Amino acid sequence: MLYSSNSQSWHLRGVIALLTLTILWFMVDSFLHQQRDDQSCTMSYSRPSYVHIVPKPNSRLSYKYELYLFRETVLDNPNEISGVPALFIPGHAGSYKQVRSIAATSSYYYKQKKLKGATIDFFTVDLNEEFSALSGQLLFDQAEYLNDAIEKILSFYDSTKTSSVLIVGHSMGGIVARLMLTLPNYRSNTIHTILTLATPHTMEPIVLGPKMERVYDQINFSSKTHNNTDITLVSLAGGTSDNIVNSDAAILPVDMGGITVFSTGIPKVWTSCDHMAILWCNQLVRVVSAALVESVQQPSNGIRKNPIQVFENHFINPPLDIPRLPFGKPHVIKARNIPIKRLDTSASDTPQLTLISIPIGDDDNAYSTNRDNAVFNLMTNDLQGRVRVFLCKDSKCTVDVTHLAKLLPSSLPTGHHPAYHGKASWFLELNHKQMQGYDNVGVWEYGNDPQTFITATMNQPSTTVIDKSIWEIATTQGGVSFQLPSQQLYSTIQFLAIHHPLLTYKLTVQWTEYSEYYDKQKNEDNDKFAPMIEQKIGDESKYHVGLIGNDVSIDVNFYGSGDSGEFLQFNFWKLPEAVHGRATLNIDWYGSLGKCVLRYGPSIVTSMFIMAMVVSVNGSLDIARSLICLIALSSISGLVLGIPTGFDFWWLPSVSLFLGTGILYVIWIIIYSLVFVLSRIVPKQLSPLMGSSVAKTLAVSASLTSMRIIPVPVIVTTIYIYWLLVATGRSPGNKLILLFMSALLPYNIPEVVVYVRDLIVVGWHTPSLSLLSIMDDIPMLFIFLILMTFGNNIISNGHFIKFILYIPIIYYTLFGYTYPYPLHMLMQKYI
Repeated sequence: MLYSSNSQSWHLRGVIALLTLTILWFMVDSFLHQQRDDQSCTMSYSRPSYVHIVPKPNSRLSYKYELYLFRETVLDNPNEISGVPALFIPGHAGSYKQVRSIAATSSYYYKQKKLKGATIDFFTVDLNEEFSALSGQLLFDQAEYLNDAIEKILSFYDSTKTSSVLIVGHSMGGIVARLMLTLPNYRSNTIHTILTLATPHTMEPIVLGPKMERVYDQINFSSKTHNNTDITLVSLAGGTSDNIVNSDAAILPVDMGGITVFSTGIPKVWTSCDHMAILWCNQLVRVVSAALVESVQQPSNGIRKNPIQVFENHFINPPLDIPRLPFGKPHVIKARNIPIKRLDTSASDTPQLTLISIPIGDDDNAYSTNRDNAVFNLMTNDLQGRVRVFLCKDSKCTVDVTHLAKLLPSSLPTGHHPAYHGKASWFLELNHKQMQGYDNVGVWEYGNDPQTFITATMNQPSTTVIDKSIWEIATTQGGVSFQLPSQQLYSTIQFLAIHHPLLTYKLTVQWTEYSEYYDKQKNEDNDKFAPMIEQKIGDESKYHVGLIGNDVSIDVNFYGSGDSGEFLQFNFWKLPEAVHGRATLNIDWYGSLGKCVLRYGPSIVTSMFIMAMVVSVNGSLDIARSLICLIALSSISGLVLGIPTGFDFWWLPSVSLFLGTGILYVIWIIIYSLVFVLSRIVPKQLSPLMGSSVAKTLAVSASLTSMRIIPVPVIVTTIYIYWLLVATGRSPGNKLILLFMSALLPYNIPEVVVYVRDLIVVGWHTPSLSLLSIMDDIPMLFIFLILMTFGNNIISNGHFIKFILYIPIIYYTLFGYTYPYPLHMLMQKYI
């Protein structure tokens, strides 16, 4: 049965394998080269030193971990700690020295601002650059040690003044920080703030073991049941430049009470960050450091600031901080609006006050709108305090509303990246409620600066709602088009049906009046302003600037929970008197393909395991009928019941099953080739000898007796190598068992890598494994031992056994993508 004589079957397997490899190649190519946001970070610099903390924390894990105190050599006294303690936790393969950018910038910020409150003393932990993303056990070890390290850190401070620490965690370090709260050695209220950078909070990077599943179960259960409201939790995500952690996973659930921020939307950052750059990107580091320092300052009234409010003020809605120049008696003029112009008050010292009257009623002849719809918009790139906005009544302009403005990136005809490099602009919008009770909006200008522009309008709000479904967007020839209002400085377009982060789009803007004005700007030394778009959905926003040209195309990609309550929104800024046009939105199918890599790539491993079970039960590689049945089962279940869960579209599990089958065929070719080569190298007498009952009994005994001193994945991998030698014999069934074992290797190899690395770096130490930790891996070990002992005979002896074995196949098809370890779930609940 294994070697079917039907050549058509082999042709079909070859086609499926080749098609799978082709699809995977296109997925990886799309992931690496399509819909990628450019990163424009500047480097951060420091002069670090690290003070080794001795004696070590009182922990059973002190033999492999170390604690250090960071000192910026120019500013910090290495022998003095008197501020608020903070602890940096590196992530997967991360170094304790990665703290240097944030820690040094925090010291410089405190010095430059001449603050009188507490500084931050940054401690950092050397975790031996462990591969923590591959092993849940490492996360438990690190969390246990760090709880002990916090007790050591707090012992340096007056307990009446300092009783908790601030934690900054990078990548898996953020998961360790949350895991610390769930362990028995955590002392209540010793952590007050957790700030994470590129941390996968809601989705494991890749589920390759029950221990990692248990980590996430534990932190999520703790968040739901204990709801640590006294702990401030902030998550920062880098966006599409991060090709290691899917930024979808960095979004905190609403019920956790924390905040999620993307670097692309943080004022004075406005750039995506890759997985490592999020630690040193100077634009981001400066904002993060300022937020951390301000969050620990004690106001003069003794009432501590709300940390969440502090972080929101830096990451989401920072107040416009520009100097207040002295007011002189201005030259007053009246106007309906202010066309874009350079700041020029005739080179005199007299300010200019432009009064733009607010509509007084429905019959106002001066405006096409009434008071109830009136909206005032102003944009300028002045950051020196030369432009301010007031609300005026009876010729008295006393209410300064400039601080309500929103910071925006600089958008010039010659620039196409929004990242902050010292230039920015700001936009102020006042609605009719904010202007109620006033006669005019006064725009105060002072000075002569040809580099500064200003424009303002009084108009009605412009919001276009497009409620076409995804199907309609996909099938509309030429894409969905919409008009950009010609008289608006600011307008909004909302796509109510677009909320799936899997799909990416192309937005093309076609200026129908590409005026000579912009042609002129491109040739002038002193550029003013080019159209700009803010793309916003949920917690994420990003900007597209410098949109000059007759046919401008931009990539539209985003992250999110996929909640239908969120929708894609575009905010347009353009000069009303200079240009108007149309925009078209199309689905970028090839770009969407790359989004599947991080989001659904791990599901292919589960699909491969499912199809390996089918091969074992059938005793043959002819599984086309079974594949069709499972695809039909998952499709019908997805359409009717929404199962399997975790997929944006009902047909995605079917694609995953197909790819898993194709990869299994590729693995079969590799196994067949490897066994053929080994059969020419290994003595012919060795295979029968190793496959004998005595050899199998010895192997089983050795496996069971070494469980307490050697991790089970290492034992399982050793059994695999043993069976590889057994399979050099002529029995086709041995190769079939080897194929099934190969499908389980992705769940074991990462732990083997971790174990071997620890042997090299730390040396041999008998692991201290809990009963639950051992029980996590026992099912995998038993599967290997049963296959090694009984071979394929246990399946081929009866139809009843085959029927029983189809139960786990159906389970994994429907629930295995979300709950891949059912026995682990039962043990977690009842043990």
